[in-house]
Amino acid sequence: MGLNLHTHLEGWVRPETAADLAASMGVPPPDGGWEHALRMTEPADLTVFLAHVAAAYPVLGSAEAMRRVAREAVEDAAADRCDYLELRFGPSTHARPGFGIPDVIAATCAGLEEGSRATGLPVGLVVCLLRHLDDATNLAIARAAADAAGDGVVGLDVAGDELLYPSLEPYREPYRIAAGAGLGLTAHAAVREKSITGNSMPMRFVSVFIFIIACGQAPLEILQIKLSLADREIIASQGRV
Repeated sequence: MGLNLHTHLEGWVRPETAADLAASMGVPPPDGGWEHALRMTEPADLTVFLAHVAAAYPVLGSAEAMRRVAREAVEDAAADRCDYLELRFGPSTHARPGFGIPDVIAATCAGLEEGSRATGLPVGLVVCLLRHLDDATNLAIARAAADAAGDGVVGLDVAGDELLYPSLEPYREPYRIAAGAGLGLTAHAAVREKSITGNSMPMRFVSVFIFIIACGQAPLEILQIKLSLADREIIASQGRV
């Protein structure tokens, strides 16, 4: 049992689901198959993890795909006996012509709601700005997240390479918009300094993960129980890869 407070939606894509979606979209399978592309089999750094996450991108550009993957992520977390699940993703990555950022968020929220209703697992969605995007796109993401506050979206995040994009100024207005809508605020920070599958975790990471609780709506009694056992019970997960 536990709280899964930091997990990437794309990291939960089932290989068999990727194969089904790929076949319906005419997307060829990756070298070695979907299991090899989507699953990590040994400890590695963030670069390797992100390559596995990106392997799912070609099959996630539709409402059907986003809804299904989100629903199945909740089902799998419930099967893992999770008490609360907070998923995050960058919706701009999956936007396509005729399937814009608000549509991506709406489809994902619909899948999360279906999964939550079927399993009873409380779940929230954290929407990510991406550091490499232009200011207009990140503002559009923040506005779409704010519009979906109360409909599944619980927080705003920023992710990406801090070394290449060190300025904080571009996120001032997006965060103001999110805060005005009552969303929780968090950020990926210093994530390149440690293997994401190692046994140790810098204390600042733990602080960030605990702060993320503020983004969601986990029942208070669950938070009280789990925070008292934070060193053993909080699951700081990047996904199932």
